[in-house]
Amino acid sequence: MKRLAAVALFVLFAFAIGVWAQDDGSTAPVVWERYRVGDQKISIMLPKLPTVISRMDACHELDKSSNYAYAEGAVYEFTVVSKVKAKIPLRCSDMVPFGESTLTARLTELRGEKLKNVETSETRSERQVFKFDGEGQTRWIFADMKKNRWVELAISRYPDTKVDEEQFVNSLDLMSQEGKEIGTGSSITLGDADLKPSAVADSPKSAAATEAPRFIAKTYPAYTEQARKNRVTGNVSLRVTLLANGAVGTIEVVKGLDDGLTEQAIAVAKKIVFLPQRINGVPISVTKMMEYGFSIY
Repeated sequence: MKRLAAVALFVLFAFAIGVWAQDDGSTAPVVWERYRVGDQKISIMLPKLPTVISRMDACHELDKSSNYAYAEGAVYEFTVVSKVKAKIPLRCSDMVPFGESTLTARLTELRGEKLKNVETSETRSERQVFKFDGEGQTRWIFADMKKNRWVELAISRYPDTKVDEEQFVNSLDLMSQEGKEIGTGSSITLGDADLKPSAVADSPKSAAATEAPRFIAKTYPAYTEQARKNRVTGNVSLRVTLLANGAVGTIEVVKGLDDGLTEQAIAVAKKIVFLPQRINGVPISVTKMMEYGFSIY
């Protein structure tokens, strides 16, 4: 009897660490409020607390912080790209100082033929603003190089989703400390609380009526010190449910790694930003395989 109880306890424990399930904290009502990045003195209106994905490239003096909020079939992005405060490390073989050339390189990227963007530009509050209209996404770049930075706003959406672009763009304030501090943001991409997730769909019978989930942003897991010390390498495979309401649902570990790497992969999977799959214009929940590689260079 004791042996059976021990086996049952082990199974429950294994299930607990092998599956992460959506809870009430993974959704939020759509309420447009002002949020701020305090150290940059910038604020903007967003529909909910965003997911934050940051990247720093010290060798190019570049610090990039992107904020993503899903609401009613659209993803709203608010990104600040600025000069890092630290000095360029001596180890950098390709040192590129942050400046006008950094912004020019970004604009050149957006003008690339593969993106097929239609560009327009204008002046707003004495600042140059570049607008790029692409398939399913509109992006604005506000040049603010006197403060060693620029701001990118973007809306990614379904073709038939109506959004108020001007309300979103006009809410940007480059000299504001008002609003809720974003900080590290939400630990998971928040779905819409007023839209119940559908059952996970099987493969649709009519591919022509299906719009696959569209991934807007992903981030990469970090090594733990213990894993680096033990030189643990390989892949973590996860089965991730992308819910119809824009939230990440159940995450099942198909293949894990030791020393905290599985947990690192789960943490970044919870921050996947996407537009849900749709069938005949109706969002549905689907499950996708995600793989995260860990290698020591």
